[in-house]
Amino acid sequence: MSYVNNRLLILLCFLMLSISIRAEQPLSDIPRFSLSEAYQNVGMVNYSVITEKEEQQAVFDFFSGRNHWSIVEAFNGDLAYQPGINLMAFQIINDSNLRQSAFITLKNQVRISNVELLYLGDNNELVLLPFTQQANNTLKVELSLSAKEAVNVLLRLKSASHLRSSLLIYNQSGFIESTHVANFKLGLGLGGIFCLTFALLLLYLAIKKHTVLLLFGYLLCRTLTLSAILGLNLYYLFPQYNSLRGIEVPLLVAISTIILLLFTVRVFKLKELNNQLHQYVQWVIWLFTSFLPISLFTPVYIDVTAVMIMHSFTIIFLAAIGFYLYRLRERLALLFSAIMVVKLMSMLVIIVATNWVDIGMAQYKTTIYITIFWIDAFLLTFILSRQYFYQVQDKETAQKEALANAKVSETTQEQLLTLQQENQEVLEQRVQERTLELNIALQELEEVNQELERKNILDELTGLHNRRFYDQKILAEYRRSKRNLTPLSLVVIDIDHFKRVNDDYGHLAGDQCLVWLSGHIKQCLKRNSDLAFRYGGEEFCLILPETDSQGAFSLAESLRENIAKQAFLYQELSLPVTISCGVCTYQQQKGVQPEHIFAGADKALYTAKRSGRNQTQEHRLVEIESEDNQQAIT
Repeated sequence: MSYVNNRLLILLCFLMLSISIRAEQPLSDIPRFSLSEAYQNVGMVNYSVITEKEEQQAVFDFFSGRNHWSIVEAFNGDLAYQPGINLMAFQIINDSNLRQSAFITLKNQVRISNVELLYLGDNNELVLLPFTQQANNTLKVELSLSAKEAVNVLLRLKSASHLRSSLLIYNQSGFIESTHVANFKLGLGLGGIFCLTFALLLLYLAIKKHTVLLLFGYLLCRTLTLSAILGLNLYYLFPQYNSLRGIEVPLLVAISTIILLLFTVRVFKLKELNNQLHQYVQWVIWLFTSFLPISLFTPVYIDVTAVMIMHSFTIIFLAAIGFYLYRLRERLALLFSAIMVVKLMSMLVIIVATNWVDIGMAQYKTTIYITIFWIDAFLLTFILSRQYFYQVQDKETAQKEALANAKVSETTQEQLLTLQQENQEVLEQRVQERTLELNIALQELEEVNQELERKNILDELTGLHNRRFYDQKILAEYRRSKRNLTPLSLVVIDIDHFKRVNDDYGHLAGDQCLVWLSGHIKQCLKRNSDLAFRYGGEEFCLILPETDSQGAFSLAESLRENIAKQAFLYQELSLPVTISCGVCTYQQQKGVQPEHIFAGADKALYTAKRSGRNQTQEHRLVEIESEDNQQAIT
């Protein structure tokens, strides 16, 4: 409690002693709110704005029944506060036969430096209750009322500037319900945008594109900004340090604006396209960079106002860049300008609808903030997606042109061979030129074919070989085994209860589980000749040349035990995962084909599943007498 409040409390204690000596005087008529309703918007209060010198007398006059404040009506509980000390008076009535608690909540603002509730307790003693910071962008105080008790309360709010916020009164059930709803919105909004941000980080690690990294950094700053605005901020973690209230908001907005400018430079390649325009963007970046250290030494509400103005003009500047580039026929320029216009309109909605105009939207700030931040994230992710779409399109066009050039070069070469009879020297010179062009085109084509061949045999998610390559490899290894009279083992692996992972945690968790298991499978294979395949879904297959049944069973069992010991980690959750394995070995049995070996391993896997899972079973092949018989009999 501040020094002024301490002094005020001591003075009023003495004044209350004098009031208690005489008969209690009724207070003037003030708005009343009953706890019989779950919640009520405080749309009408006795209201006064005073200075610190006038505060003691104003509080004493109120509790003495001599206040002559004005009645203020607000739409849907959205009250406008003035710079200085704002006093609001109203009465809370417990009209039930049981003791109840009243919860008074106020949407938090960085410009609010102090909020307290004063009322007369037992023996006419002045009681002061400070508001506490909640995790859902709300300030809250709890007031306990006896049965049939009516309490006149005085809300004291100190504001650094003009602001608008919603004031609500809940009973206990209403407060619990509203807290659950607010926490659900908070988790849904922040959790969803964090997942999108994390997905961009994984995408960057996969493709190593700087535009993806910049977009990841921008969305991370936006996520942290939204978290700070919604209450999960430094002041919430360290409420004893009032100087931390809202300090991160202007810093995060400035950093996100810098990253957005760098993202624009990368997407449109401004330095190569228009160096003068690139210089303008660099100046704006330096402006925000200079703002960062300065903001640490100025009041937070001034920092917020300054950075919002700077950010707004920057959005207008970026929209103008987009329109200029559109005139130069840049493909993504018009879409980029539209996104900047949407961002600017969103900011106006936040500033005007929730802070200036009395249209009852202050209490919906959380929903408005989450919606606007989600729209911003999706739109910028969409523009990045369109950029990669165009890049893939350009690559396909380049491949077609390379093939066309190869055909043209080949035709030209034939023409040069015909002309060689007429002029050998001229012909040789032209042949060399055309041959060089052909080699370049063929080299480009070869690189494309190598990349296509690599993608044709690998599974994109796990990095293991795919089913198509398995069909080729098993036939080759079968023939080699038959030719060299060596054993050939096959291990089929399946994740136990994999459907539960997808159903309970989502397909992203399932994909990460498959990648995690694939890493363990790669580690267990020690020989270059051993190959691992993703056969389909959550089913994997190992081809082990020159490996007898004992060795294959030992390898499969070692892999199964290793998986059972290590839990799969997903978003700080430890998920136990087990596998079942089926082993089958070909040792030159008569009539056995590659499909019989896989059918045997699959049958052993089914036996392991049916026997309780998390185990390895083996199927032994016998000779097949006739070609009509399609499976080995144990």
